[in-house]
Amino acid sequence: VVDTNGSGHGALAGVLNALNADGRRFGAKITLSDKTEITDGFYSIDITSSANNDTEKMQLGTAIATQVTVNMEEPTSVIYNKEFLLSLGIYIDDTTIEYVPMGYFKAQKPTVQAGKMTFTALDRMARLNGNYSSLLSYPCDIADVVKEIQTMTGVPIEIPGHMVINKRVESDDGTTITYCNPFEGYTYKETLAIIASYYGRFVTVDRTGKVVFRDYRSRDYQITADRSLEDISVSNEIFNLGYIKCTVDNDLILKSGNGATGVTISCFMHTQDTLDNLYDSLKELSYYPASVSFLGDFRLDIGDMVTVITLDGTGIILPIMGMNIEFDGGLTSRIYSYGETSETAEQQSPTEKAISRLYQQLAVVENLIATKSVTIGQVGTTNLLDDSLTLINDDYTIEIIE
Repeated sequence: VVDTNGSGHGALAGVLNALNADGRRFGAKITLSDKTEITDGFYSIDITSSANNDTEKMQLGTAIATQVTVNMEEPTSVIYNKEFLLSLGIYIDDTTIEYVPMGYFKAQKPTVQAGKMTFTALDRMARLNGNYSSLLSYPCDIADVVKEIQTMTGVPIEIPGHMVINKRVESDDGTTITYCNPFEGYTYKETLAIIASYYGRFVTVDRTGKVVFRDYRSRDYQITADRSLEDISVSNEIFNLGYIKCTVDNDLILKSGNGATGVTISCFMHTQDTLDNLYDSLKELSYYPASVSFLGDFRLDIGDMVTVITLDGTGIILPIMGMNIEFDGGLTSRIYSYGETSETAEQQSPTEKAISRLYQQLAVVENLIATKSVTIGQVGTTNLLDDSLTLINDDYTIEIIE
């Protein structure tokens, strides 16, 4: 959560009082790389962020882009394919507005009709979809892997602590041991997700545009019943992190903890000792899967654990795993936590993920060859744009030639 009293982006006089006052008025601002600012003409802005690609269970080791949808008057400045800083603000008096940055986003192709423009934009996570072809010699330090990805993509990334990556390969006769590149065939984003799994975190992009490894942390923040637009929707059963199950490779699955509910991750770096240590650090996590819509607050972040006060005065802890912010002059927020209360199916192993991704791409290419046409839209992690097929996980483009 952004601080409105101490240091940080939210340390702005009057913001907290204005957020808690009646008759709140909000604004928005887009700042382009050439410092051009657009502060007028916004009809609506929707921001969707998540730490989960599965809304039924808790997940760790994910890396999901935040998406913004903007509906505005067509501006004089070109926004398409440009990166911009999006800020939301609140009027602290009749004429003064204080802005808080929400993050850096790159605009996709807009639709324009009758002077109104609508476009979506993704944060810098979308720049991490290319294949990661490491030039490092293994074994190596995990920090060097992240630094190499940062250099190759140009995206600033939080550098983790030092740890040696030494995935060994033994010859069939057992006489020779070599070290391999364990990230061969993975994208930049998938590599960072594996690293996040090791630390029991997820990957997201912060408000400054930096990729970070984030965990769930308690915040001194309450959503009181008078701010809720509805009473909280909460599961009847609590989710306890009773175990962590880790797919190391196709032949080895480790488990720490013996509870009835838990989380499954995929990370070749874990041993039984490291998984036990990770579980010990997270085993107190306990909450009710829930969601609530309330008078919006642009200071909240994915990973914040907040307290929601129900109509009967009960306090419910809600770790924010998904969040939607809607701006239209006013501001509303909806936050979500997820968690299954029964044993779930195993997570795909790294090899299964790679094979699944390959089949998705081959299916798209096969359809393209058969039809000699391209449909605008998305298939899995593969984008179909204009008159060419771009496979995001592979750095090449297939053009249609009649």
